Amino acid sequence: MIGNKEKTHLFIHFLELDHILLSRFIGGAWVSLDYGNAGSWSVGTVVYLADRSDTHTKNRSPVTTGKPMYTLQYGCQATIRIPVVDDDGDTVRCRWSTGSECVSICNALPSATIDSNTCTISFPANHTSNGKYAVAVSVEDYPKSTITIGSQVYTSSTKMSTVNLQFLVQTPPVSVNCNDKPRFISPTPAQGSTIQTDILQIFHLSFYVTNTRRITKVDITSPAGMTYTSLQSVPSQPGSVFVTTSWTPQQNQIGIHIVCALAEDSIGGPCQNGGTCLDLINRFECQCVPGYTGNQCEIDINECTSGPCHNDGSCLDLINRFECMCVPGYTGSRCEIDINECASNPCENQATCNDLVNFFNCTCLSGFTGDRCQIDINECASNPCENQATCNDLVNFFNCTCLPGFTGDRCQIDINECETGPCIFLFDCEDRINDYHCNLIEWKLALIILTFVMLSLIVICVFTCIFKRKTYKDMDHNWLAYFGDIHQADMQSKVLFNRKIPFRRF
Repeated sequence: MIGNKEKTHLFIHFLELDHILLSRFIGGAWVSLDYGNAGSWSVGTVVYLADRSDTHTKNRSPVTTGKPMYTLQYGCQATIRIPVVDDDGDTVRCRWSTGSECVSICNALPSATIDSNTCTISFPANHTSNGKYAVAVSVEDYPKSTITIGSQVYTSSTKMSTVNLQFLVQTPPVSVNCNDKPRFISPTPAQGSTIQTDILQIFHLSFYVTNTRRITKVDITSPAGMTYTSLQSVPSQPGSVFVTTSWTPQQNQIGIHIVCALAEDSIGGPCQNGGTCLDLINRFECQCVPGYTGNQCEIDINECTSGPCHNDGSCLDLINRFECMCVPGYTGSRCEIDINECASNPCENQATCNDLVNFFNCTCLSGFTGDRCQIDINECASNPCENQATCNDLVNFFNCTCLPGFTGDRCQIDINECETGPCIFLFDCEDRINDYHCNLIEWKLALIILTFVMLSLIVICVFTCIFKRKTYKDMDHNWLAYFGDIHQADMQSKVLFNRKIPFRRF
């Protein structure tokens, strides 16, 4: 809003029931006007803090843009179209502001009408030559079907929010045809066109304009961050010029934005591009604004001639300045700074980050892999543990938890439970998994038994012989003396033993 020239500014707000926030900015006073009362002014808005029932988000008010002051030729029928959009897709209508919305500048544009559906103001600019007028318009959104916000019900004929727009109109006298005014030509997008672009991607939009008189400037109202070139001539179309906008939408700029171009031509005088004409004796001299040169300030100084952009950055020549469009990986006003892609520490697991141009790579510690070293290499993937052991994956190595009965770094060794000699000599030890078994050696047992039997027989024989020998010694051998002649029969009975058992002859 423009038009105030002095004194008090006051911002007030208060919260009503049902999540409704009323805000108002008041002050005074307006510049001197040629119609109406240049008194105090007030701009207010209503914000609903509750969610809509159709989108389940807060209601978004209509968005508009425009110039703080419009210059329209005196004596001509004039039109001003106010560009409006609504992110929620609601119906947008415009009306003249009333009451506290406009205070002293209500209906301050004489004989003006407004088309509420197209937001187009029409009026005859014939009230005062070189006059100044204030315009107050309210822009409102209406749902396309019945919805609720909080406990409030809104139909297609019930407004939800109001945006108050205020600007000035001046009507200088110009001795040219009313229809002789700048015209936008192809390839300029048609009025009301919608163009989709992506965030963080450079977006270019060009406006081409022509007229019988020289085009002195093209004003652009645009989203934050959009830049545009100075006027450039169209070689194939004399009298035509163009400007090109550049914009890189940011994450917080998702939504609908308005880009509006307004062309102005030279209304007389030899100096171009805002230059000041000095009337001298039989000649003139142009004092150029910064960024222009030439006898009539017709030359836009090319600030890119010196090649100020580094690292292959593209230089965009603007008015009295330049802007560098850096290739990915560089930043700075002259693209002199290599963006450190390692600043965010993208590499994991203590890997080393190597900063390159517009990308990085990671040198992983042993045991890790992946473009960010985020993957722990599974050393157990090859099943290195044997005999059904459990493999434990560690960093850059592994170990095995063996089942009972096995040992070794890979559990490849069967523990020999017979090594301690648990079986006695009659048994042969059989090694098993985590166990052993003693098998009887039968031939050893048989040999022992045979040996025992033989030894027993020998002992018995020895004892028998000893006993017999002793008995034999104890016998009386004198009876042999009775045998005189061995050839003669012995007719006498003799006692063979004198102990216990007598022998009798039969």
